[in-house]
Amino acid sequence: MHLLITGSSGYLGSSFSLQSQHIEDIDFQKLDAVLHCAGIVHQGQKVSSYEYDRVNIKYPVELATLAKANGVKHFVFISSISVYGSMEYIDEKSNCNPITKYGHSKFQAENRL
Repeated sequence: MHLLITGSSGYLGSSFSLQSQHIEDIDFQKLDAVLHCAGIVHQGQKVSSYEYDRVNIKYPVELATLAKANGVKHFVFISSISVYGSMEYIDEKSNCNPITKYGHSKFQAENRL
């Protein structure tokens, strides 16, 4: 199995290796799955809403679209508990209610994907 993992320096991605390529250089024909861990995380006011949108929404949607168009069988998107906002208890029936730019961007990506 050939697997592309994005976000190798992140919280989850650091447990895996990364094929260091720009999205336009990826040979999707050789891939069976994509595990997308990359994103801008909890940067508060240091990062603009535009940058959260570009990295956390547009990039994964473009990546998934290209993967699907090239016959990649599986695309796994790592989201965040931040999509639920500040709830104390979360289960499969919980409604999303993000309160941060980061949470909103991950929630938007989930919906678009």
